[in-house]
Amino acid sequence: MRWTNEEEARLRQLWTTGKSLKVIGAELGRTADAAYRKGKAMGLGSKPFEGETSPTWMLLTRVCRDRRGRTVHEMAQATGTSRYTIDQLMRRKEKAGEAHVADWEKRPGAPIPYWLPFPGKSKPKPRALTNTERNRALRARIREEDPLRYKAMIDRATVNRSRRNGTVRKQHLVVRALFGLGRPA
Repeated sequence: MRWTNEEEARLRQLWTTGKSLKVIGAELGRTADAAYRKGKAMGLGSKPFEGETSPTWMLLTRVCRDRRGRTVHEMAQATGTSRYTIDQLMRRKEKAGEAHVADWEKRPGAPIPYWLPFPGKSKPKPRALTNTERNRALRARIREEDPLRYKAMIDRATVNRSRRNGTVRKQHLVVRALFGLGRPA
């Protein structure tokens, strides 16, 4: 079936709308392939595509269909893409309003975001733990897991503090005698 001048004008108009070739072909009563070949023959250039072309992004939306946030590490493992690529993609999509941070994992150091590749409002980033808070958490964990290690750590800290202050406690008389720290005999 030959193309009429009206059909060519309509194809030229539809080509820049961002509609898919399938839709353009249907509006002209032709197949998508016929519309594509005629557009190329008319020199209309590449068909502008309004949508996501990144295979990584498409895979992420399928992986996260359950609406459970995932870290960059989990997403990289699921897609086989580098963590850097996933991180950059998610940040770019967040700025565009197509992704958001569902939650944050608080941990020693910087908090870790749990991303969702869907539009939504990002949770605000919690503040990072201070060194004091991290050390307190570490000591509490050691006290629970290994009481002997905790006691040794506290004893070491006490001796070091005494040395810094110049108030080292005198040893017991028996210990001093055993190690020759007492008066000469």
